[in-house]
Amino acid sequence: FPSHDMASQFPTALDALADPTATSKMNVVSHADQHKNANDAIEAIQSFIGVKTHAEKINDTSRASNATPSLDPDLVVTLAANKTYLINAILFLDMPADGMQIGFGGTVTGSLKATINILDTGLALTERVSALNQFVTHVGGGGHGSPHSVEINGSITTTAAGTLGISWSQSVSNATALVMQSRSIIRCALLA
Repeated sequence: FPSHDMASQFPTALDALADPTATSKMNVVSHADQHKNANDAIEAIQSFIGVKTHAEKINDTSRASNATPSLDPDLVVTLAANKTYLINAILFLDMPADGMQIGFGGTVTGSLKATINILDTGLALTERVSALNQFVTHVGGGGHGSPHSVEINGSITTTAAGTLGISWSQSVSNATALVMQSRSIIRCALLA
């Protein structure tokens, strides 16, 4: 059989894969080459998409008596090296009057730019972060039982693979817990 093995062109171009019918001749494209081409295309798609680029909270997480930000146990994604991702997070919190600190943590390295919008009753705060472990502090809020939402939009160009997640804590350590609520989500969409 002549070889019609082709490397996948995805994501820079779409592949033109042979789609055999019941009457197709095996000497046009061998059965083995068809499988190899399909496998190459699947691997190219997996490489393009990457590994777990979204995470959602199923249960609430409470933090009290701690003003040192740390990664949320659920809101962490794994990013590939040498890629650019759009970042979007929507977070729901029950915030005590002393407020919170929020930003990004993880093991990924690269260039990060994000805007953090904190929506409070009658007040909005917009701040920018440009590095991991750089935090925005929001003081105020309606006290425990007062819902807040946070929207984060930005991008990261990675230089090494690793994790990226939401890091947060109380802004002032006290016994009234800050709660990151279920349904909070982080998504990273691969651009290049």
